[in-house]
Amino acid sequence: MNKVWILLFALVAMVNAADSLSFVIHADQNGGTGLKYEYKNCTATKCILFWQDSIKREGYIFQGWTLQKDALDTFYVAGSRIELPSVADGDTITFYAKWFEVKKPKKVNGCYQIANANELYGLAYTVNGQDSFEEESNICAELIADIVVNKNVLDSKDSLAADAKRLLQWLPIGNSYHHFSGRINGKGHTISGLYFDNSQQGVIALVGYAKDSVIIDSLGIVDSYFVGENSIAGFVGGTSTHTKVAINNSYVHMTIKGNMAGGLVGMVRDSSSVSVSRSHYSGLLTHYNKVYELGGLIECVGPKSVIQIKDSYNEGYVYTSYHESLSDSVIVGGLIGSVGELSGIFTPNEKYIDTLIIENSCNKAPLESSGEVGGLVGRIFSKYSVIKNSYNTGELNGLTSVGGLVEYMSGTMVMSNSYNSGALRGGKKVAGLIARIEDSDLNISTSYNTGNVVAFDRGGYVSPDASGLIGILSESKVKVANSYNQGSVQEEYGERTLKGAGLIKTQNVGASFKNSYTVGSALAYDALLTCQNCEFPDMFENVFYETLTADDSVVAHAPEDFTNGTIAYLLNSFRGDGVNGQVWGQKVGTDPYPVLNGAGVEGYNPGKTAIRAMKGPAKKAKFGIYDVKGRFIPNMNPRHRFQKFLLLPPQR
Repeated sequence: MNKVWILLFALVAMVNAADSLSFVIHADQNGGTGLKYEYKNCTATKCILFWQDSIKREGYIFQGWTLQKDALDTFYVAGSRIELPSVADGDTITFYAKWFEVKKPKKVNGCYQIANANELYGLAYTVNGQDSFEEESNICAELIADIVVNKNVLDSKDSLAADAKRLLQWLPIGNSYHHFSGRINGKGHTISGLYFDNSQQGVIALVGYAKDSVIIDSLGIVDSYFVGENSIAGFVGGTSTHTKVAINNSYVHMTIKGNMAGGLVGMVRDSSSVSVSRSHYSGLLTHYNKVYELGGLIECVGPKSVIQIKDSYNEGYVYTSYHESLSDSVIVGGLIGSVGELSGIFTPNEKYIDTLIIENSCNKAPLESSGEVGGLVGRIFSKYSVIKNSYNTGELNGLTSVGGLVEYMSGTMVMSNSYNSGALRGGKKVAGLIARIEDSDLNISTSYNTGNVVAFDRGGYVSPDASGLIGILSESKVKVANSYNQGSVQEEYGERTLKGAGLIKTQNVGASFKNSYTVGSALAYDALLTCQNCEFPDMFENVFYETLTADDSVVAHAPEDFTNGTIAYLLNSFRGDGVNGQVWGQKVGTDPYPVLNGAGVEGYNPGKTAIRAMKGPAKKAKFGIYDVKGRFIPNMNPRHRFQKFLLLPPQR
């Protein structure tokens, strides 16, 4: 017991001795100016915080304080508490300001040569006209080495790994007063360690504001982290009106957080043109606090603009957390968040024709939203747009509507050779290709869905609608040919699960389906297998669905007809109204269902046709055609021409 009291007394004595220790901190500005006090008193129990960054130096960025002059890595951040070195009572300890030098790069053949981080910041200072750097516009810059601004910014999960207070904050090239125009050629090099964190500031990217013409070529941004309010992106934060942006052979792998953000490009303003070719985004793209629009490649596009995305993809995880108050205004798209009110025609005195083209491009990553989700595009308002040879494989989850390729469209669109294979789940309208169509003219061919589709009622809050290809149709015309659905389609009402529509679920019939099919756990027209809420069965021609029992009122086939080549043969044989069934094929025994490979049907013998032509009897009479093997041959058209004979069934 006595030993314990002796030890306690010794500790108290040590603390009292430390209380009496006092010393002086001297701040050497190391070439800078602006500190009000260069000396401060400090005691062991009353330690002084490091001076804040009111200190300034022309052409330099203040980083903190070091015990050794011009130390490279070890430094104390402004505002942090002083760690006591070995010091005696009455000593004076000097700390030196640590500076990052901004250097203006040199030109070769009229193009700035960027070799390190100092010169990259020098490019930003030159464009922004900052400090003593003379402002320049229409700049050419080339990277001649990989650039490292900060090291090890992200961990393996794309979260911030480094001590953020020690990171050098990025200064975007171009701001609201000094826009960037010109070209940045990475020449295959990367920029790593870009860092920016200010939730009150927007338009953050490698290039902040773009104007006139901007080209990013052969450049990668990696191990970087941006947090801001709006228009946050990897390459270009935002454009002024009438701006042309081209991104070629480039990529971004980083974490981006913003209420409105895009992996490569942020907000594209009116009457602009953006081309993304052979480029991609990966990493984490999410919101900061509130959220409005997120796009894997492009945040959003203003009216009267031209957007072309070719040979590009997103594999970055894009998500927003649950936010009930914003659920109807949150838009997430695998490639583009939203495309706004494009006119699709030449306008007097306008430079561009308004068009959206997505070709040979895809989303490979999961997308989650507290609102709407589209595998390629969230919302499209366009008189004319094209989606060709493009697809989504990522799992999509939305609190409201979800579309495998597009959540909402209004305008004119041609979609071909495109598909969704990702699982879809939403709390309102969900469809394999396009969830909602309004005031539109849509033509879909050689496209399909194989992903499972689930719409749920959000605890009775909404009535769910699920369909395999297209969802709710309002005041629109839709033509679908040579397409199919193989995904399970379900609607969840609490603990009850019902089957959805295999091809279309519509409120206003203006659709025609030709030479297509649906299988899987889905319902269809009449037997509720191809269409729900449809008024006119004539909207289907040579369209098939799978059922275990025949139904005379609809064109139904047993599962084996899809596997043994029967349906593939009927699809491949179809000709009519500009629809050619030769795009279909199936290798019996290998392909479980007909596929769109144009290879024809291998391993199927349709038997010989014993007639050249057949005419139906009286009007509205029951009429059925079977082949020599007793298999039913469907007919929905008054004239149905097969390869071997002409079929003329009765008039309806």
